[in-house]
Amino acid sequence: MSVDVIKSVGDRRLYRVIKLKNGLTALLVSDGDSGDNLPNEDAESNDMDDDGIERKDSLDDDIESKDSLHDAESKDSLDDGIRRKGGSAENNDSLEEKSSGGFSAAALCVRAGSWMEPDNLPGLAHFLEHMLFMGSQKYPNENDFDCFIKEHGGQTNANTHAEWTSYFFDVQDVAFKSALDRFANFFIHPLMSMKSVEREVKMIHSEWMMKARNEKIRFEQLLGTMSREGHPIGKFTWGNQESLQSLPALRGIDVCQALRNFWRQYYLAQYMTLVVLSKECLDVLQSWVVEIFEGISGSSKPALTFEHLGAPFDTPRFRRIYRIIPCRSITKMQLTWALPSLVQHYRKKPLHYLGMLIGHEGRGSLVSFLRERNLAHAVESGVFEVPDEFNTACSCFQVSLTLTNEGMTGFENVITVVFQYLKLLSIKGFHRSFWNEAFQIEKTKFRFLEQIDPMKYVEQLAKDMHRYKPQDYITGNLMFEYDEKLLQSCLESLKPHAMNIALWSKAFKDCKGFKWCEEKWFKTAYAAQDIPQDWIQTWTNCDCLPEFSLPEPNVYIATDFRLKPNDCSANFLEMPLTDTNVSRLWFCKDEEFLVPKASVNFFLKSCEADRSPSSACMLDLYVELLKDHITQVVYPAELAEISCRIVALDRGLVIRISGFSHKLTRLFVAVVDRLATFQVREDLFSTLKQDLKAA
Repeated sequence: MSVDVIKSVGDRRLYRVIKLKNGLTALLVSDGDSGDNLPNEDAESNDMDDDGIERKDSLDDDIESKDSLHDAESKDSLDDGIRRKGGSAENNDSLEEKSSGGFSAAALCVRAGSWMEPDNLPGLAHFLEHMLFMGSQKYPNENDFDCFIKEHGGQTNANTHAEWTSYFFDVQDVAFKSALDRFANFFIHPLMSMKSVEREVKMIHSEWMMKARNEKIRFEQLLGTMSREGHPIGKFTWGNQESLQSLPALRGIDVCQALRNFWRQYYLAQYMTLVVLSKECLDVLQSWVVEIFEGISGSSKPALTFEHLGAPFDTPRFRRIYRIIPCRSITKMQLTWALPSLVQHYRKKPLHYLGMLIGHEGRGSLVSFLRERNLAHAVESGVFEVPDEFNTACSCFQVSLTLTNEGMTGFENVITVVFQYLKLLSIKGFHRSFWNEAFQIEKTKFRFLEQIDPMKYVEQLAKDMHRYKPQDYITGNLMFEYDEKLLQSCLESLKPHAMNIALWSKAFKDCKGFKWCEEKWFKTAYAAQDIPQDWIQTWTNCDCLPEFSLPEPNVYIATDFRLKPNDCSANFLEMPLTDTNVSRLWFCKDEEFLVPKASVNFFLKSCEADRSPSSACMLDLYVELLKDHITQVVYPAELAEISCRIVALDRGLVIRISGFSHKLTRLFVAVVDRLATFQVREDLFSTLKQDLKAA
């Protein structure tokens, strides 16, 4: 079987996808430093598209396989809602060292998560994730795998989500095959002894306690209580001593046997994806994987999905206002809509694009309007990550606003403004030229991505193998297709009568007249209220505001990626390039990475900065006010991968601008111009001063 694999132009790694006889799909990644792995420049010119993405036919192997070159794409893991394995080996090797060689990595992702666990054992899938580290028939010592990895400079980790569980590690190259054998035996014949069960329950409970004050996780659990009865989205997925020890004991449930039953039912090879990354050649890696992982049991049973259960949040409980007392001092509002699962539209990403439009921070944007009226500090919009963005039950789209006290007092008016901006999209359309810009930026970013930590890379790839078709394993998180009909359908789903409103404020403690309740597992205090019909009517019939407009053309998108001529014979690190009584200019030449990027660091020194605690606080306030003042200038540049950071230091402040060099100077000049015209807004000053006091 042959397939075109979409890839970036500069990757040295070799890839091959194989499917074992037991049904497990593996992606082999060879990161050898030999010249054979380097792209041939003449070949590139024939195989590359103008967008900098290479598409190349693969070769068949005896086992169904695909070989190709592609870019090691950087993708962020989801930190919230992830269960981190306790007791994992730590090491002090730098990310740079691991990315540049000497370490191998592997990840296995199984299509079995918390939604599959029995209703009477909340947290069982997470518990099994822990138990697989506790020895196997071939390697019976508890924590044998962790100890082996630690002895060879590596680390291990795992996480459990709604529909999948992922295990991953890195280790020194010399120990990789032995580590793979220990790793595979997690899934071939784990021990799951009663002694380990009792000890790991305490670890599960400890993790639950650590997350008990995480607002995002607390809301995830509260959101689950609003779902239809019996839908797995309402499960308590973390587990603790009550759900995995006390209650099962009262009910006469054998937890150890339940763990084995869950493992036998769901930890099957056809539900698994494996990624191995090493300097070994592909043929060697293939022989190792076949030898070591074909021992995992498989069957022909298809993976369990949840779209057949229907809309989980089609309930009156969901379509209400929830006032929540947070653990920390935040003033926030989140609007949530539940749409059908859009996993099959991953190449179009309609909700991702809608989120980009609603969350835009340039001129004429929603957040600019709210900031100017001191109603909100920030607006974020997109697909709610918990439950997992790629689940098969639903897609939760949210608009999250960090409100001022004034904004919270009149939150219904802020919601009116949100719907007035949505009206702009329904009238003006979805701005195809903005989509084209976003696509161009994503392609450029992909073209010049730097290699990331091997363990993080294989972890992400193993998950993406469940989400995307083989040709899109690497590029599946990019937007490929513009679909206006699908965008319109999603926008029409964002109706006032279909949304959930959640509000967070410490001030709710003093509110009377509400019936306060407590969520069972995280003890979140909340009060629910029906949305007044006259509010829904106002939001439904509102008109677009004249202050709103679609994003302007982005002048910071780089198009020239030629390297500057090497006309400088030295780096000016020991001596400044210029030195006057008011300034010094230093220069450092890049002679290693040779990419069209630059960095400018502008250090403004002041003897007043650290003269007193009051001076230090004033500098912090100045920096926050300055950030607000330059937002409309900086935001489009940051979309175009040119970042601007302003940081207060003991002796002054630093302005750092870095990214693609083509338009970097333009941003630097714009920021300096904004500095020269900076004026303090009294209302914003008062709000930020209160925030600083609260912090």
